[in-house]
Amino acid sequence: AIYDTAAVDTEAGMLLASLDSETAALPETVQRRVVAANYRRGTEDNARMLVSLAGNAELAKSVRKAALIGLKQWSVPVETDPVLGHYRPIPESGDRSGEALAKAIGKDLRDFLTEPHDSEYITLALELATSIGVELDPSTLLAQIKNESLGPELRVAVLDSLAKSEVAGLDAIITGLWDDKQAGVRAAALSQGFALELPGVLEKSKAAVQKEKPEVARAALAGLAKVEPDFVAGLWNQRDKDLKRALWLDAYLLLSAAGNAEVAAYAAADPNHVYQLSLEGGDPQQGEVVFKNQGACLQCHKVGSDGGVQGPDLTGVAKRLSRDKILESVVNPGAEISQGYGMTTLTMKSGDSLVGRLSSEADDHVVVVGLDNQPSRVERSDIQEIAPPISAMPPVAMALPPKDLRNLVAYLAARKGGGKKDDSSHGDDDEKIAK
Repeated sequence: AIYDTAAVDTEAGMLLASLDSETAALPETVQRRVVAANYRRGTEDNARMLVSLAGNAELAKSVRKAALIGLKQWSVPVETDPVLGHYRPIPESGDRSGEALAKAIGKDLRDFLTEPHDSEYITLALELATSIGVELDPSTLLAQIKNESLGPELRVAVLDSLAKSEVAGLDAIITGLWDDKQAGVRAAALSQGFALELPGVLEKSKAAVQKEKPEVARAALAGLAKVEPDFVAGLWNQRDKDLKRALWLDAYLLLSAAGNAEVAAYAAADPNHVYQLSLEGGDPQQGEVVFKNQGACLQCHKVGSDGGVQGPDLTGVAKRLSRDKILESVVNPGAEISQGYGMTTLTMKSGDSLVGRLSSEADDHVVVVGLDNQPSRVERSDIQEIAPPISAMPPVAMALPPKDLRNLVAYLAARKGGGKKDDSSHGDDDEKIAK
């Protein structure tokens, strides 16, 4: 009742937020209110209390996570109440900057990370420490870098912190990570090996280019390009035989940045050469980000239940198109227009014009979907001329960096199905118009 009313911002709310060991005896719904009250009040004492609550193994797991998440969001307080879900701005409560938070909870957070906790709590705490600049003890970092239950991105961040701290025995730690189970960690360790000029990094990297996953092989290529550019140039010149196709774009970009004459000639010979390097090796997950953001593809295309209908449904595009065709459709959309999606101009006998997507054609009429996305039936007897359809889609590839294009192709090539309708169907039929 205190939390759910204006009383939370009075001395009663301060009392609620001060509950510590007593919190474990309360129902989970009330535990969450204790955490949220501390987040809302926002003093240094409240911040330290959240670290204490996060470390209380007797609390519900979701509550402990909420305490750490609240600290991660400390500097930019949310206006939607984390418990009640409605608009509830947080009153002014002093300095909530990351710098002030780090000063308030630095020791508590370091102590938390020396204790045995589940990996999800350690992950959140390490991310918090990194984001607010809490310097961790090398011994803590050493323990976490070896913790393979943590995610690779977090362990990479820990490795970067270790490298900056110049901890004793760092060389052996890094070389040991060259054979880590997580590809992201292996890649980061190779990069650190080049930065520190560790013995054996060249041989390990040359082997990685041939045998490792693309993520690791790319880190190896990047390091080799700095210290042995001729080796990378040799791989490029013999790429059909010596280099995995998934790495062609990476080798090209590295050599291009170094002013290599061979790759410059390759690009100058045909602009499409560089686009072809994006055919393989992309990351579908990163490609989804491109699709939904900088590619702006959802404005016109649907995947699943999301997106527009001005262009073909891409939910199962990989069933209809090969990778080559998918790349072509992004580079040169007008090369092959899906039936029912070409933009055309109808010149009427009356002198009027109608512009839109030619959805379907019959002997006595056509259906045109206008720019307002509304279908219209037009009798052929009223039409003087129908202009050949053109693609309304811009050449998206020209606006994307090559790696983003590669990831986008990988994402589309992984779209293999869903839905009962054919991908090209949007219901632009005579029945819909009649209704």
